[in-house]
Amino acid sequence: METVECIFPYINQLPKAELHCHFDGSLRLASMLEEAKKQTQQHDEEVEEDPENPLYVQKQISVLTKDEIKELVQPPMGGDLIQYLQAFRYTLSVLQIKEAIHRLYLDLVEDLSDDGVIYAEIRFDPQLHTHLGLSLSEVLATMCSAAADGYEEHGVTTKIIVSALKNQSATYVTEVAQIGVEYSDSGVVAFDLCGPEESKATSRFSTAVELALEGGLHFTCHAGEVLGPDEMRDAMQYATRIGHGTHAIEDPDLVVELVENDICLEQCITSNIHTNCVASLDEHPIVNFIEAGVPIALSTDNRLVSDCTLSSEYELLIELLGKDFPLSTFVLLLLQPFKHGFASTAELVDVIERFFMHLFSFLHGIGVDIAVLSCEILLQEDAHEFKEIICTTVLDIVREASSSSESE
Repeated sequence: METVECIFPYINQLPKAELHCHFDGSLRLASMLEEAKKQTQQHDEEVEEDPENPLYVQKQISVLTKDEIKELVQPPMGGDLIQYLQAFRYTLSVLQIKEAIHRLYLDLVEDLSDDGVIYAEIRFDPQLHTHLGLSLSEVLATMCSAAADGYEEHGVTTKIIVSALKNQSATYVTEVAQIGVEYSDSGVVAFDLCGPEESKATSRFSTAVELALEGGLHFTCHAGEVLGPDEMRDAMQYATRIGHGTHAIEDPDLVVELVENDICLEQCITSNIHTNCVASLDEHPIVNFIEAGVPIALSTDNRLVSDCTLSSEYELLIELLGKDFPLSTFVLLLLQPFKHGFASTAELVDVIERFFMHLFSFLHGIGVDIAVLSCEILLQEDAHEFKEIICTTVLDIVREASSSSESE
């Protein structure tokens, strides 16, 4: 039986899906600095000292080196969520004009491609991009256009989740849900509540959540990162996925509910250590969730702020699982985020077919017996619905390899 040890050196080459990635926390550092300099030069007027003014913040960071900016946007490990969120003041300062939003989104798609990601859902709060005059509609149109261009240029399917900050007014949150619904035919697939955790946030904003659901969007919610199981249960009135959900481990009954209701936890290991949600890697409960049968979508949260990639997160997961963990079971862990994506059924079927083709072709290329591996995968109940795709893909690859061998 093959184990994950055989694929550990190649994690970044394996096809992956990412479901919890904040746009404004995942900028490319060099591009962020370039935009700060360029945008500062475009504004000749004096800017008053105001840390809430994007123009002032741009001017601040435009004279810094990449290393100096890195210190600002990558807080030390073991802080708290509030400290962690301070970094976004700097990233958002350069995301107030359409050209920069489009450019930096394309950067992110390219980084996803380099990381082996073939499907991703990118979330952001559009209200946070309107401080220099853009309308919510202009922000969403720019993001959706960039997502389409990203697929054309890099072959990565990206969908958009609109997020609203929990510490804002009901009007603010409802406006985010409404603009998301208006762009549901252009790539927006879900509504999210994010930011500083507040008690019973889903109940308080139930009108906005119901508006989103009635408008055809899915609902995911940040919960269980700071507050405990009660906050998660409040979100689970409507949510089919939970952002983080780490504190669910404190309540065995809640873990059972997650399994029984097929609610996926978007787990972000490095970020959880960053915000002191868990004290260390060894204390992270992700393996406990996996062993209990909870659906898991391993994610980065914020690629820049937490200085991680999806590949590095999977390397941490393997460190926790052990390199003798069965490869067949690991394949199903890679598959789970695809299964719980918010794209249409047809789009998910297409991307899952791409996943298996990329995966089995790569594994065959490094000497894994994919016929045996596919049988080991299909012995597991979670794989039964993909039997036809798995069998067809393996047969196609084996036949093509045999044909190539004969022609030589």
